[in-house]
Amino acid sequence: MKKRIKINGFIIFFTVILIAVFPKKFLRLDQGNYDILIQPLGFLIMLLGITFRVASRGFKSEHSNCSKVLVIGGPYAIVRNPMYLGISCIALGVILIMFQWWVLVVFGVFFVLRYISLIFKEERLLKNNFGPQYDNYCKNVPRFIPGIGPVLSGKLLRSLNLKTSWIKKESNSIIPLLIVTLGFIFWKALVRT
Repeated sequence: MKKRIKINGFIIFFTVILIAVFPKKFLRLDQGNYDILIQPLGFLIMLLGITFRVASRGFKSEHSNCSKVLVIGGPYAIVRNPMYLGISCIALGVILIMFQWWVLVVFGVFFVLRYISLIFKEERLLKNNFGPQYDNYCKNVPRFIPGIGPVLSGKLLRSLNLKTSWIKKESNSIIPLLIVTLGFIFWKALVRT
């Protein structure tokens, strides 16, 4: 198992324990009027993140030839780090649905500290492996935030085609995430009535 996966697993486990012990400190348990807008927005952002993550992993696994080919199509034609973009959208969506606003700041700091170094490390490796081809790719594709052009032209949606096999492969993480977030939304709605 990759070291990165072990570290992320530990962080998630530790976070879940903290939330379980101190739910009122972390979770947004009170039902505000803004929840009517924020929770659906959070859910849509989370779904976008899931789509980016699944499409990125699936596309890369089918087109990288075991990391021998530089992947520049699909979601990688929109941003150079679509999996990390997916992770950040998933987290942002979950935070909007469930957590106190200050958690967004903590996550932002954590994300920058955790993933920026990984992105730079991966970029050095790709530069060493693919040289001028990677340099040209970097000139044409943003690192993390999609440009407005792909969004307006429909290129973004076309690049996020999902295959059933990709979704099945990611279902072990998708299904629990959806159950927890939808369960939280419904629970808050029931408590409010």
